[in-house]
Amino acid sequence: MNSKINRKIQPRYVTVKNQNLPQYIVEPGEKVKGLGLDGVVQIKDSGSVYCTGTLLPTGKHILTAGHCLYREDSSNIKVTFQLPTGDVTIPARELFLHPQYDDLTVANDIGIIELSKIAPVAAQRYDIYRQKDEIGQKHIKVGYGDTGKGKTKDIYDNLKRVGFNIYDDTANALNRKFFEQDNIPKNKQLAYDFDNGTRTHDAFGQIFGIWNTGLGADEVNSAPGDSGGPTFIDGKIAGITSYGFGKDSGVKTDVDSSTNSSFGEFSIDTRVSAYTNWIDQILNSSTSNSASSHDFNQDGNTDILWHNTANGNNQIWLMNGTQKQETVNFNSHSDTNWEIGGTADFNGDSNEDIIWRNYATGENQIWLMNGTSYQSTVNLKSRSDTNWEIGGTADFNGDSNEDILWRNYTTGANQVWLLNQTELNQVVNLQSWKNTDWEIVGCADFNDNQSDDILWRNSFTGRNQVWLMNGTQRVNTANLAALTNTNWEAIL
Repeated sequence: MNSKINRKIQPRYVTVKNQNLPQYIVEPGEKVKGLGLDGVVQIKDSGSVYCTGTLLPTGKHILTAGHCLYREDSSNIKVTFQLPTGDVTIPARELFLHPQYDDLTVANDIGIIELSKIAPVAAQRYDIYRQKDEIGQKHIKVGYGDTGKGKTKDIYDNLKRVGFNIYDDTANALNRKFFEQDNIPKNKQLAYDFDNGTRTHDAFGQIFGIWNTGLGADEVNSAPGDSGGPTFIDGKIAGITSYGFGKDSGVKTDVDSSTNSSFGEFSIDTRVSAYTNWIDQILNSSTSNSASSHDFNQDGNTDILWHNTANGNNQIWLMNGTQKQETVNFNSHSDTNWEIGGTADFNGDSNEDIIWRNYATGENQIWLMNGTSYQSTVNLKSRSDTNWEIGGTADFNGDSNEDILWRNYTTGANQVWLLNQTELNQVVNLQSWKNTDWEIVGCADFNDNQSDDILWRNSFTGRNQVWLMNGTQRVNTANLAALTNTNWEAIL
């Protein structure tokens, strides 16, 4: 690399006018040019925001810059969605850094974070831009981090900002002008400048003859905190904020003497259309290998939890497909009135936890687990009427927290406890079903609408039914084939 070049890693948006004007600040739930931006997230390392990312269509993967993940440990990384209902933070499960990422030249600056659980339903998912026609297109840029006004001191205020710019060219020309060797991968980076409306500070115009004096007050530039943030064309992710440089790297149009995202500087995005195969490969492989429910050791296989109702002993069969690999015995519950109500990751640490109910006292508990090891007990609100039974667990309101489904087998009433991790937030009454021959089997998303549905079986007639849900609202009923031999019990 040319010793003059000062490629600064950039996390923020600098604006032409006052950065606190409403046109630049994105509130949760707000749309810009018809595009919702709640799927653009803060990336945090040990609690501090240092990068931006974008939620991909799987709902479980965040696209960001490679330099945001370089030498990072997934155990330190969390992602925060700022939603109209409040912030939701989800830990990372795994980090994927492009195998040809170069920290010296910032080449192939792209990475993906796999989350420990599905993102909230309210957060938009975004496709990637696959066409190669980005040059000359006006685009939307979004990011968190410091901010400023062209020449003024930058500050950090935890706000998401938005603005526009135009891709002037690929970064190939910058490679020839500012670098001694080919450090920039050909046609894999997109470049733009920060215009203030004058030809004097039009970097691409003055240096390469590509004249465009900007978009006026709409124009923004990336800067420190926006790293990894998206550039949208037609609502799809076309670029990832990567780096930039100014006068201290030989850019004569810069209004001041240093690289600080001021007018006249160059900024570069990773070109997403150049990495579509790699992105597809990561999404396909990590989706097929991701931990399933009831996967205690996170090897991608569903395991089997056993409870001995006579002596209170507990064990887990660790499975490899249909083959038992190992038996793990763990803490007993000596009071045999305690029964397992289900398993789910209640505290968001990527481990399956166990919910218990005492059918003599009405007490309820969650055992927080670390793999197959018991860690601690959280006591939930008691429910002294022991006719209430736990029917299953699911994220009914799409906030990435597991909730608890209840059925009263005397009255036919049904309820959901909406949880915030292990804290009860709200009780929602569902439609009752007074015929108590109908029993809850469990919960799953049967119609792929990102809402968990409820599977029922009639223990007397053998009929089967699914309540199709939208959050906690029943929207339809699907009758399944009957299995009239009632010795058959459904397991979900």
